Amino acid sequence: MKYAIELFDGHVLVALPEGRFLVDTGSPGSFARSGRITFGGTAMEVASNYEGLLDADRLSRLVGTPLDGLLGMDVLGRFVVTFGRNELSVEDEPSATDTPFAELETDGVMGIPVVAVLANGRTARMFVDSGAKISYLAPERLAGLPVEETLHDFYPGAGEFDVEVSTAGCELGGHSFRAKYGRPPVLVRTVLSMYGVDGIIGRDLFAAVAVRLVRGSVAIAPFGDGA
Repeated sequence: MKYAIELFDGHVLVALPEGRFLVDTGSPGSFARSGRITFGGTAMEVASNYEGLLDADRLSRLVGTPLDGLLGMDVLGRFVVTFGRNELSVEDEPSATDTPFAELETDGVMGIPVVAVLANGRTARMFVDSGAKISYLAPERLAGLPVEETLHDFYPGAGEFDVEVSTAGCELGGHSFRAKYGRPPVLVRTVLSMYGVDGIIGRDLFAAVAVRLVRGSVAIAPFGDGA
């Protein structure tokens, strides 16, 4: 099953029967305004909010466009989900494609996939987060890089904030790309540290390569006819 990807301010959105949803591999849980999500041909009952911190109305305000809910790893992790350039493909089992996917060593925290990324010359354990419009690393790991811009962003539990952003080279699974890294506020850094994670790799990964989640494990490939 395929869904057209809509990009809004760096966020991955898809249209489901229940409305427009943010696709967020960085969230353990899903929610929907209607309390229901139909995804991959399967109808599921879900919460109407995420742990009281986020609901469809607040998410809409934070992202800046009307949304009806969020697709997190409790739903995405049930399927084989491939992020292509313009499409999100959902299957029950991996299918053969013309594009070879390289499996990455993946572990997880609360169901969120974690991979090792070579970022700015140092290896960092990072959440793979399709819901993040930029990536994040601790300021000391971005030392020596010029601040290029300041962006407005948000993080559940930490609220909204302005963040200084630098661009750094990255390497993952033999693929090199560049990503925008923000210096996260103290509260976000504290949360990442609690889970033994150095940062977040966000939208730039999904823009650089096709990303496949096989029930939580991550594989990547160059974009091609099969991706």
